Amino acid sequence: SKKQWKSTDNDLWFKTDETVGYNKLEEHPGVYQYDGNNLYYRRFPIKLKPGRENVYSISTPFVNGTNGKVWFGTYSALIGYDGKQFEIFDDEKLGLNGTTESLHIRSIMEDSKSNLWIGNNCGNNTVGGIGVLRYDGKEFTHFTKQQGLRKDITKASSLDRVFSMCEDNLGNIWFGTVESGVWRYDGQTMKNFTKKDGLDGDMVWIIYKSKTGEMWFGGGPNGVYRFTGKSFERKF
Repeated sequence: SKKQWKSTDNDLWFKTDETVGYNKLEEHPGVYQYDGNNLYYRRFPIKLKPGRENVYSISTPFVNGTNGKVWFGTYSALIGYDGKQFEIFDDEKLGLNGTTESLHIRSIMEDSKSNLWIGNNCGNNTVGGIGVLRYDGKEFTHFTKQQGLRKDITKASSLDRVFSMCEDNLGNIWFGTVESGVWRYDGQTMKNFTKKDGLDGDMVWIIYKSKTGEMWFGGGPNGVYRFTGKSFERKF
């Protein structure tokens, strides 16, 4: 890992849960990398602004992306690391206004076509948050806006507050939201699953695909569900 970095089973990425994204020993926001022999602290190449220290707290799992790049989200930035340098996408770089449209990343995933999906909570918890972005390695697409699923447009179920995402064996992308149940995207159309489909509530925190391809969902305030192909069956 010293001479030629690549993401392998021996590389562990993690971060402590400090309220401002770093502690006195670290002195600056960053992440830890353990390559099996050595522990490194990788500092983010950012300039901190007073009162904005916590925006670089890690808010998602780490994702192994195409060509060994590691991706993860903070409350206000999408960050990638290729073994040599960080690539940081924040509101300013993405041209977001920082008020009604701002990053508040809560989930990320890379699909089988190497698209990176970024799920956000509402920008500052306001109506019309950024929702879901899709990054193909060159350009970002405001997916929620493209699908017409911003809350200020639908006035009902929306794709604004996305806390979990997963791809199934058929290539469908699933989204778990805080207020609107589950959404499924088949590459052309979106379908919404809510209480009428077997969920006890409209809050879905986590989505998991089993080794056999079954889709499992963890909901709130409680409940674990399996998707039968048509509806949701509560298992716990």
